[in-house]
Amino acid sequence: MEGKILQRGNAESPCLYLMGGEEIRGDTPGDAWVIQVQGADWNRDFSPWKAPRVFAKGEDFSGGAGEFLAELSKNILLWEKEWGIYPAWRGIAGYSLAGLFSLYALTKTDLFSRCGCFSGSLWFPGWMEYLEQASFERKPDYVLLSLGDREGKTRNPLLSSIDICTEKTGEMLSKKGVSWDFLSHPGGHFDHVNERIETGIARIASFLHRD
Repeated sequence: MEGKILQRGNAESPCLYLMGGEEIRGDTPGDAWVIQVQGADWNRDFSPWKAPRVFAKGEDFSGGAGEFLAELSKNILLWEKEWGIYPAWRGIAGYSLAGLFSLYALTKTDLFSRCGCFSGSLWFPGWMEYLEQASFERKPDYVLLSLGDREGKTRNPLLSSIDICTEKTGEMLSKKGVSWDFLSHPGGHFDHVNERIETGIARIASFLHRD
């Protein structure tokens, strides 16, 4: 696991951790740190529990998110000490399965108070039931959900539920008293990924500076 600084802030600036993803610009409005966490095994480290594969040629999900989050939590404190960061608060964000992991992390640690779930894999078996019963270690101040407007148009019955699952996730967040927003993007799951991530990060960063 490695943390790569995409944007530097001041010592006490908010700090947003981006899980995985390809190289992005990372430039956001205002004064904030953006740190990309690299080196994760996607199907292992971002899946909250074991689940069967989605695609015939894919791999099963091995459910290593708990262990990965524990390692991430330790590394975050080490990185911040090394880089002289004393963040006013932290955010966590990710795309696809990393987006699911970001929401899951809120139920397991109090490190983060903001979250971005960009085209998150909220179809993941058992997620809706888990979220309904879960409580937050620290109730988040803000969650951003996003989705492409054609992501649910697929023959895969599990993946086609993404629209409903995202909507229900938002409803559950509301019931739990969490402030959240939704962004709709044109295209399917693999369209304009980096642009969607950058847009989402900018939205979260602007929220980080609200009083």
